[in-house]
Amino acid sequence: ILGDTSVYRRISELFRDSYHGEGDSIMKIKVIIILILLVLIICFFWINFSSSSDELLSTIVNEGRFVQTLDLDGELRAVESKVVNAPIPLRGWGQLELIYLINDGTFVKKGDILAKFDTKDIEKDIANLKTEIAKEELRLHKNQVELDQQIDDIKKEVEQTKLRKNSILLEVTDSEAIPRITREAKKIESDIAEISVQKVLGKLTAKIKTSQDDLSTIRLSIEKIRKDLSLAEKALESYTMLSPSDGMIIIETISRYNAEKIRAGATIYSGAPILKIPQLTQMELLCYVHEADISKIRLSQPVTIHFDAFSEPSFDGLVKNIASLAITRDAKLPVKEFEVIVSINKPSEFMKPGMSAKVSIIMDSRDSVISIPIEAVFQENEKLYVYKKDHWNYHRQEVQVGLKNNSHVIITHGLQSGDTISLVHPDVAKSFKKKDPDIHTKKEKS
Repeated sequence: ILGDTSVYRRISELFRDSYHGEGDSIMKIKVIIILILLVLIICFFWINFSSSSDELLSTIVNEGRFVQTLDLDGELRAVESKVVNAPIPLRGWGQLELIYLINDGTFVKKGDILAKFDTKDIEKDIANLKTEIAKEELRLHKNQVELDQQIDDIKKEVEQTKLRKNSILLEVTDSEAIPRITREAKKIESDIAEISVQKVLGKLTAKIKTSQDDLSTIRLSIEKIRKDLSLAEKALESYTMLSPSDGMIIIETISRYNAEKIRAGATIYSGAPILKIPQLTQMELLCYVHEADISKIRLSQPVTIHFDAFSEPSFDGLVKNIASLAITRDAKLPVKEFEVIVSINKPSEFMKPGMSAKVSIIMDSRDSVISIPIEAVFQENEKLYVYKKDHWNYHRQEVQVGLKNNSHVIITHGLQSGDTISLVHPDVAKSFKKKDPDIHTKKEKS
């Protein structure tokens, strides 16, 4: 209407003819009133448009696929790894000082040096074992010499006793003139000599047995010490740890409750894992699920995996294993969690152990449903509603909801595809405008 030139022409003619009669004056008043009403209508629509559409953030309702997920943080690791443990000292379990450790993430070849431990204690043990062996060998030699000397002395005593017996027998045999009583006495003396010989022989036998037992004990002691020495020398070699295969090094953490990596200078318990060499051909994800959510997970459940390091949008996987027992990862926070292993269907060759990922376990999915952002749903008096746009204004629309995930909720009744709804409560939008009148200008700039 404002762009019509004939209207302006008519108004000018009215003003030009206003002094020619009373009828023209009335017509002039009518035109002015019409123009005023027209301006008020335009202002009304302008105010409503700016206050409704500009002040409220909105979204268009669409129909599509809805996925309900349980979102977790995961860490990539190899399915199989060769674990390298700290050596065990000769005295059994204890603590060892790590004096050298290869850098985390280093690629090594089989036989490369991975770590070194302080060898002062085990070298001292080896020296003590060698000293013990020398002492036992000296004691063995001394006992053997003493036994040989005692055997020689007893043999000489036996020989002398036998000679004396034989001499007595010869005296009795060679002289027929010796009286019978004398011969009987000599025979008794010969028998006593024979008894002495048997006693000496018995004494010799007992002495040999006792001495041989002592010598056997010493020999067994020497053999045991030699075995300990051999183990100690092998343990000394293990204090310099070599790579069992080619691969990439991943340093272990200090403990389950301490995520800090092991480093040179640390004190390590013997037998504890120091590092591992993963086999990079097969990879999986380790996740931790709160005990309140573990009942929602089952084996072979589909999983969507997102890596920040890759340009690919996502990878598919399955729940591979669910731990039977809960653990506490942080001693300061008494939170019980379960380890959940997720397999990757088609892993990328660029995947490396230790990479972090966002894991979404698919709990449920629906096709061709209406879902909206959770922040668009408001509650009052146990009723749920949204603010639906109708022409220029937003009005309250009661809705019924179904499944929801971390960002959206299914609307089962109250909305249709193509509807426009507000993402904020109108009262909240008005309060923001009062606090910052330039909020829309800032929003447009951002």
